[in-house]
Amino acid sequence: MRRLLRVLFLGLLMLLPVMAGAASPGAAWAAGWEQATGGKMVGAATAALRLKAGARVLDTRSLSAFEAGHLPGAVWMAPDRLLASQSGALVLVPTVEAPQGVLVVGKMGGEGWWGEQGWLGMVLASLGMAEVTVALAEPSEVALAAGVALETGLAVEPEWLRLASPSPLRSGVLSVAEAAAAQSSGSALFLDVRSRAEFEGAHLFGEARGGHITGAHWAGWEELQGAPGWPLEAGAWRSRVEAALAGSTAPVAVYCTGGIRSGFATFALRAMGVEARNFEGSMWAWSADPSLPMEAGASGQGDAGKAR
Repeated sequence: MRRLLRVLFLGLLMLLPVMAGAASPGAAWAAGWEQATGGKMVGAATAALRLKAGARVLDTRSLSAFEAGHLPGAVWMAPDRLLASQSGALVLVPTVEAPQGVLVVGKMGGEGWWGEQGWLGMVLASLGMAEVTVALAEPSEVALAAGVALETGLAVEPEWLRLASPSPLRSGVLSVAEAAAAQSSGSALFLDVRSRAEFEGAHLFGEARGGHITGAHWAGWEELQGAPGWPLEAGAWRSRVEAALAGSTAPVAVYCTGGIRSGFATFALRAMGVEARNFEGSMWAWSADPSLPMEAGASGQGDAGKAR
């Protein structure tokens, strides 16, 4: 009996991260995103199937959250490992041997969520990795759906992962020079997914100048979320973005402060069939060059902590 009680107690401890986290919007919400993105962005149940099929797991949460409990075999891969501080420059990329594909997980919704898992999915896709699945579920939810226990501590990094300098030949992303050329020529429509205050000119996260890229349209990060702080239902999410683009069918260049929120939005848009690219340097890079045009105020269409 004592042994049984001990097992039950340990099992309850493993479920505490699940019960403590914010609940996901539900199975219908997840199914909508899976259908809209062709299975590129999935809920806990499908993510669990990917895990059990042998997908490599990359976890984008903070190091402390990762050490408190992560999926078996997961590797810590937060943006802090791959980005130069306060520049938005991608200085390292994960090179993954993944015959069964890659599953990217992370924090979902609420304060301090910047869409890191979608951003890393975009980074991997830009490197030509076809089998990338982004879990729109907390790791604890995926573990519960898969019937596995979370592991604690910092995992030893396996042989299938290495970090390398990024190649300039990457699809779906824009450098500062490419973004400047696209804005000058009008060959792309710029979409700003920061808060309304940032768009109108507030200096919140160390930008050299306030405001937005001249001519940019706006679809704020919070505007694309529902009540729990998770993304809206997929159809409503896309409708909000399309409304911000005012019916334009031009290629879309998405940006934010440092490229994280825009990476999530770009990954989602591309999975939905929209021609979009992520401006990885975003406002940190654009505002640092005084020759690049910016404007403030509410022109264009349609936070606390460290911005992404």
